[in-house]
Amino acid sequence: MLLSLEADKPLEPLMREISLQPGDLSLVRQPARIATILGSCVAFTMRHQPTGMAAMCHCLLPTRFGSRPMNPDESRYAYVDWTVEEMLGFFSRAGVPVPEIEVKLFGGSDVLQMLAGPKSVGRENLNLAMRLVQSKGLNLLASDVGGPAGRKIAFETISGRVRVYKMRSAAEQIIFQQQAQPAPCLQFAS
Repeated sequence: MLLSLEADKPLEPLMREISLQPGDLSLVRQPARIATILGSCVAFTMRHQPTGMAAMCHCLLPTRFGSRPMNPDESRYAYVDWTVEEMLGFFSRAGVPVPEIEVKLFGGSDVLQMLAGPKSVGRENLNLAMRLVQSKGLNLLASDVGGPAGRKIAFETISGRVRVYKMRSAAEQIIFQQQAQPAPCLQFAS
């Protein structure tokens, strides 16, 4: 789990590079380039141009089911509903009205089409994400969602531009994910 909050740091001359893993959330007040790789997961980008505030998430599932206590290793930012509330709270605490937040939505693919029935994770993530856009009155400026291919996205917070790289196959998605992950640590039994 990663929560990157850069609210109190001064502006840096170069854009900071942030790589989100599943279940991560990044909240920034300085220029940054935030990137992630999506399959059935969804990512919201949110930006308020006048203040320089921006946020991006990488959510795995629509909602946290059940009332069991959260496991300490479990990221609350893995869930679309929880994370969108946290992102909106970041802007709200700074006095930013919801209609002024530029919102974009990405992901929700059915990367394993043969396993994707009518209730695939990607479609469920998108259904909830779109319901939240409507119910919260979000200003959705752009989206690139659904379909059979994963995506690599890069959000440039200073301009609001999001670059989308569509993957051609599940194998290509696996390669991108392996490149984005730190090398595994080998452990030896004593």
